[in-house]
Amino acid sequence: MYQNLSPSRSDSSYRKRGGQVAPALVNAVIARPGRPLDAHSQRFFSERFGHDFSQVRLHADQEAAASAQAVDAHAYAVGNHVVFGAGRYAPETPFGQYLLAHELAHTLQQGALRDRAAAPLGINVPGDAYEQAADRFAVAAMQARTRNGATTDNVSMPAAPAPFVARVNCASVPQNMCKGIYSCGHGGSGKCYWGGTYPDKRCMCFGASRPDTSTSRVLEALLILGLSLALLATVIVALLDPEPVTKLAAAGLSMAEAVALLLLLGYSREEVREMGLDPDLVAQVDMGEPPAGGDSRVA
Repeated sequence: MYQNLSPSRSDSSYRKRGGQVAPALVNAVIARPGRPLDAHSQRFFSERFGHDFSQVRLHADQEAAASAQAVDAHAYAVGNHVVFGAGRYAPETPFGQYLLAHELAHTLQQGALRDRAAAPLGINVPGDAYEQAADRFAVAAMQARTRNGATTDNVSMPAAPAPFVARVNCASVPQNMCKGIYSCGHGGSGKCYWGGTYPDKRCMCFGASRPDTSTSRVLEALLILGLSLALLATVIVALLDPEPVTKLAAAGLSMAEAVALLLLLGYSREEVREMGLDPDLVAQVDMGEPPAGGDSRVA
C-alpha cells in the first residue's frame, strides 16, 4: 500500500510553483467526461498499484493532444483525469504502458482533490518530489508481475495539497525513446537527448534555456554528439569568443557538428543563424541514439 506524505507548503504557494499557470484549454479538456481505462489496463494496474482506478478518465483526442502540447507534455494528469499528447496513448507498447503507469501514480497523489477549487491550475516543476515519486511508482509497477511480488508497497507517495498539472518530462523517458523527438522546456524550445556522465547518464532536456556553456553542460553535449572529450577545453575557449564559429572549425568540428553543439547548449536558431551557420544542418547529425544492444531501462 502506498504512503501519503503531506508536504508542508500551502495550497496557494503550490499553485504558483514554477511560475507557470496552465492554459484555459487544460480546464476545458478535463471538464469533459473522458473514458475509463480498458478492462485489461484496469486489471493490470490495479494488481500492481493495489488501487481501484475505475474512476480515472482518459483523454486522447485532438483537443487533448493540443492541451498537452500547450503545457510541453507527452501526457499530464489533473485529479483523476489523464490527458495524452498526439499518439502518446499506446498502452500496448512498453513505453505507452510506462507512460500510463506514471500518470496513474499522479492520480493517486491528487486522489482527494477531484472536487478541485476554482483557482488557476499550476504546472509542476520537472524533477520535483511528485515527479520522482511517480517515476518510482511506475518503475516498481512495471517491474512486478503482480502486486504480490515486489511492487509499490515500500514506495512513499507524497499527497498533493492542491490540484496541479503533472507532466512527464525528459527524465521519465526510457533510453530507447530519448532521440530528440520529444519537445521539452517552456514553449517546447528544447529537445530530449540521452546524455550525462557515467554512471548518471539519463534522458535530459537540452536547448530549452539560455545558453549554458558550463564545463558540465559542454561535456554532456560532446558525449551526446559522440565527439572526443579532448575537445572540452578548446570548445569552452571557443564559446568565450563572441564569434565562436572559426574556433570551433579550427578544433575540427564540421559546420553541422558546430550547429548541433550550439543548439544543445541552448543557443536559439536565430542566434546560430546570426553566427553565419544554417541551423537546419543539425538534421545531418545523429544525436541521442542508444548503442546497439544498449540498456532500454527507464531513466
